[in-house]
Amino acid sequence: MPSMQFLVRVGPDDAPTTALRIAGHVAHRLHAGLDGVQIVPLPPAAFSVPEAVPMQMDTVQRQFTHARERDAWFAQQLESMNLNGRWHAAQGDASTVLCHMAAAYEMLILARSDEHRDTPLGYGTISRSVFGCRCPVLILPEDMTNETCGERIVVAWNGSRESTLALRGARPLLTRATHVRILDGSSDAERVDPMRPPTLHLQEWLDRHDIKATIEPFQPDGASGPAIEARARDDNADLIVMGAWGRSRLAELVLGGATRHLFGQRAFPLLVAH
Repeated sequence: MPSMQFLVRVGPDDAPTTALRIAGHVAHRLHAGLDGVQIVPLPPAAFSVPEAVPMQMDTVQRQFTHARERDAWFAQQLESMNLNGRWHAAQGDASTVLCHMAAAYEMLILARSDEHRDTPLGYGTISRSVFGCRCPVLILPEDMTNETCGERIVVAWNGSRESTLALRGARPLLTRATHVRILDGSSDAERVDPMRPPTLHLQEWLDRHDIKATIEPFQPDGASGPAIEARARDDNADLIVMGAWGRSRLAELVLGGATRHLFGQRAFPLLVAH
């Protein structure tokens, strides 16, 4: 019986998807189980004329019935990846469903569509899910072609609550990675906020969990987001681990920030926590 269980959001058709492919790879590597969920959205009542509501609800019910009947398909996918798990179908607002379900899992895995760039303005499904979930969220570019995720990792760490949660959530991946580089911006954060609570002793935590990592002081001349992305590219990384919204989402929207920048890039998967 796996000691960890992950949840991946699956689309409405049976075509192979990035989310399921990479979720299977990560779950297999970490000896975890993998559950899947398809979420059927309800029609926006505010934009519906009364005459159309019965037809819309009939469509939703047919979609939900189809979703519930995909358990055999999902079981076949798991069997091909030598994994165990369960299939779920749900109705409603996607982020609300995901935040509710993710409370029972060690990781939530989502693909970010390039068609609707989900930058963290607070309204997109992925942004709202990260903000509301109480587990790490692995965000994958929808057109990701890499077969690996979590073998070469760059961690953006500044001692904040959010970055520490992300570090802790990534521990199973960090212990198995072939390369880990930690960009340590905590000294700069302490200078900005000298009254903040004591932060994690990073090297002691790494030693306690037998994680081999290179710790590199991180004080970029410009914005943090592009600098983190450039360092990950230099390292040929296949995952960036970071806290999301170390400051408010409004400040990120107005001022910009690492979260906003990295949510908008297409090159690297992100493992984030808030």
